[in-house]
Amino acid sequence: MARQDRRWEIRRRRNRRKKLAKLRARYSAARTAAEREKILAKVQRVAPTVTRDQFLASVEAQGPAPRPSSRKPPSRSSASAGA
Repeated sequence: MARQDRRWEIRRRRNRRKKLAKLRARYSAARTAAEREKILAKVQRVAPTVTRDQFLASVEAQGPAPRPSSRKPPSRSSASAGA
């Protein structure tokens, strides 16, 4: 029985890490203070042991969020039309 509990614990930790990574990306992309406060509240629900300062330090260490490219990818129809 203990082995199954360990698997659940590991799964919870992995999901928590993934969720925190998503929240870090959302926080760095947030534009308003209200959005950031909402994300910080969610972080406290997901990982109560992570303090606000720890989360903000991890966001700063991650660096700025990449901006989406405004260029459109080349269309496939023009590539196949020449062949």
